[in-house]
Amino acid sequence: VEMLSPRETIHEFCVAVRDQLDFRKEAANNRRFQTIFADDPDVFVPKLHEEFCGEAVIVMEFVEGVKDSDIDSLDLDRKRLAQIGVRAILKMIYDHGFVHADLHPGNILFQPDYKVYFIDLGMVGEIDETRRNGLAATILGLARNDGPTVARFMYDGSPRKSVTDYDVYEQDVCALVNMMHQRSLNDFEMSEAIGAVFDICRRHKLHADPAFTTINIAMIVVEGLGKKLAPDLDLFAYVQPYLMQVVARAPEVFQQIVTSSTPRPSLDEHALPPVVAAIDTATDGAESSDEPGPGTGASL
Repeated sequence: VEMLSPRETIHEFCVAVRDQLDFRKEAANNRRFQTIFADDPDVFVPKLHEEFCGEAVIVMEFVEGVKDSDIDSLDLDRKRLAQIGVRAILKMIYDHGFVHADLHPGNILFQPDYKVYFIDLGMVGEIDETRRNGLAATILGLARNDGPTVARFMYDGSPRKSVTDYDVYEQDVCALVNMMHQRSLNDFEMSEAIGAVFDICRRHKLHADPAFTTINIAMIVVEGLGKKLAPDLDLFAYVQPYLMQVVARAPEVFQQIVTSSTPRPSLDEHALPPVVAAIDTATDGAESSDEPGPGTGASL
């Protein structure tokens, strides 16, 4: 249990719950999400009635919509909806490190014109850029059947570690990654994978980073949303170009990804143009922005 960093995780959870008792913080979260999705034509959060908001009360617009369980009542392209929802959550995690931490299905509403609303914004999680890059690299390694990359970034991301034999640890991670790659997408479960990762961490005395608790939940929601709305959506193929653009902003991380000697499937040809553009941005114009996006205008 100690390997799961329970004290730190419980502390993070208690802080998040306590913050929900002060509606000024939820209002601040709402404003930040308004900024995050200001240029997104598909994703929204309810607008605040600022004059009525305070410590003990928050007032916002009423939002009509249906949950994913009732999506059949809308005659919509389910795959398009899934892509909008997944893209929004990826944007929270990897572009801004500011994540809705209570993403159960009741807090995501869909409208007939393909608008997606996130509601109940009192609980959020934050993750710094270093962790975001490491997580992106880890998932890329998983998507590309690159066990050594997954092992390396899991190891680097652990706040405390006492691994006695790195080679054995790496072999265990590679076996897990390979096993997951043998399954079809419908047989793959993110929650099961996270549990298996925690088991490896426990056996090799790698402490889990409590900062990833919220992110793990969000990734499970991403998977569940994709499977429920569009079971044929290849989630790994969909997110891979996006994550390549994320790690391209960190040249040292990108270098480790592209030089890994592990045999793996090649990048899809459609992923390459935005990746090249992201590399150009990272190498030629990094000074122009404190927090560049993952490739402005690039299609996911």
